Amino acid sequence: MTNRLNVKLSANKANRSVAVARVLPYLLVLVAFALRIYRIDYQSIWRDEGASFYLAKLSIPSIVTSLPYDWPPFYFILLHFWTRLTGFSELSGRFFSLIFGVLLVPSVYFVTRKVFGMRTALAATAITAFSPLYVVYSQEIRTYSMLPLLYLFIINKLYQLAGRKELAWREWIELATAEVLGMYLHYFSVFAVAYVNLFLAVLWLRNRGAIKLHRWLSSQVLVALSYAPWAWKIIETQTIEGLPIIVGAIKFDLVSLTWHFFIGGHDLRGHYLFAPLSSMLAIAFFIALLLTFRIDNRRHETMVTFCHWIVPMCITFIAWWWIPLIHPRYILMFTVPLFILMSRIIVVLIEARRGLTTLMSALVATVLMATFVLGLDIAYFDSGYFKDGAREVAEYLQHHCTADDIIIVYAWDYAIPYYYTGNAPIVMMDIRDPSLLEEVVQGKNRVFHAYPPITWRDSVLSSFLLEVEGKFVGGERFKDYNLKIYELGQNISLKVQPSSANFGDLRLTGASYQSEAEADDAICLALSWQLNRATKRNYNAVVILWDEVGRRLSSADVPLLNKRSLSTRH
Repeated sequence: MTNRLNVKLSANKANRSVAVARVLPYLLVLVAFALRIYRIDYQSIWRDEGASFYLAKLSIPSIVTSLPYDWPPFYFILLHFWTRLTGFSELSGRFFSLIFGVLLVPSVYFVTRKVFGMRTALAATAITAFSPLYVVYSQEIRTYSMLPLLYLFIINKLYQLAGRKELAWREWIELATAEVLGMYLHYFSVFAVAYVNLFLAVLWLRNRGAIKLHRWLSSQVLVALSYAPWAWKIIETQTIEGLPIIVGAIKFDLVSLTWHFFIGGHDLRGHYLFAPLSSMLAIAFFIALLLTFRIDNRRHETMVTFCHWIVPMCITFIAWWWIPLIHPRYILMFTVPLFILMSRIIVVLIEARRGLTTLMSALVATVLMATFVLGLDIAYFDSGYFKDGAREVAEYLQHHCTADDIIIVYAWDYAIPYYYTGNAPIVMMDIRDPSLLEEVVQGKNRVFHAYPPITWRDSVLSSFLLEVEGKFVGGERFKDYNLKIYELGQNISLKVQPSSANFGDLRLTGASYQSEAEADDAICLALSWQLNRATKRNYNAVVILWDEVGRRLSSADVPLLNKRSLSTRH
């Protein structure tokens, strides 16, 4: 009788566990939606989001022809049709990204369950639902929330091939389509495509019966042919405009930057609490990973998942070392296998039921949960990590500008015009072009120049011109914006007198400076340079101001950059 009762209790407990396991994925999807919709329109849109709206308002042919060469077109075409239905607002634009951010959660569940089983799938789904990274980029009017979903689709096909299941022709076409869509969404998807072919090459060399060579090669020919029209446009643009803009080389701390960003959704290396927690998670994760490889009964699948994460990351790091690029959000697609790997570690070490493995599993899970909670708190409530304050800048301009003033904003900064409804005209221009500046400010009383701090080098020339013939009268600082106000004189002109001085790699070709200035004014100086030959050095211009008795009053040490912000080495 007692045995029958125990069996019945065990059966009831198992049934309850199965019922919870079936309901939990749906609950996690609802939680994911709630986290992503919460405060979705609280922060103002920033420059890239404003550009997304600007492009979405254009016709399809205009989108293709108006795009900067470093932005593929597919996302903006999709946004074009979406905004035709929903209109243009923070909520409508970001909700489009939210859809893909939420779809990622059940997709991770189904793929992980097929590969590793129910428990790992539930853990991976929970990590995906609560990830601050996915929450942040589900609330941005850009393509980034689509990329993890697309990469998950790709590695799902690779899981099938690694499990010695041959793909049908239709599935090869689906894989090729996903690769093409990825590169039409974001150029960094090329690293995913490179990894796919590397993975398939290794698989074919190890077991030539695992994949059919003609199907693999045919699918990649389809990828190349489908992307050829846009690739030709890139080549044409590169021929005309030169090298891509390089903004801030990421050096020795690249790995640290990427890890903290993947865990927290922002560059949180300097955060007093998040940085040590995230570093502790990294150490615990790699120790736990080694333990998992030793005891996992699905070691092959775990190793494949590790490859899906680490190999494309290494390819990316090599590319970044060779040509310094801009931001780790471009590769957030590769976080999908990382989070699946974390879930596998937690489940395997718990199921091992050993003292050390249980401790490591609890440590990884606890620290991961703590970093996620802190990361979400930062994303929602820490204004230091909010998006740019374009809304606040526009409100200030509306209260202080008149029709006799002019507002100059950075080229492609459509965020401020999105909010601004005042009488003063707004001009978006390349502020490195003096002839354009001279033209747009004629007849105006004041210039309100709003620019992001990251473009301070580009604003030097416009500040020079505005202060030579006008007067700097003040300014304000906002979240990621500087606003400078100038009262104008009669004319603005830049007369650089020819000059010649040879410095080996460089030659000074012209100079202009202000010969007189009031005590509280600035001395304005312009120098023009020519690169004599290619160099591996980045040169600066050092300018020193002495008074008439030889006392050093001030100095400046400024990098030499061309019109496209490229240093002398580039």
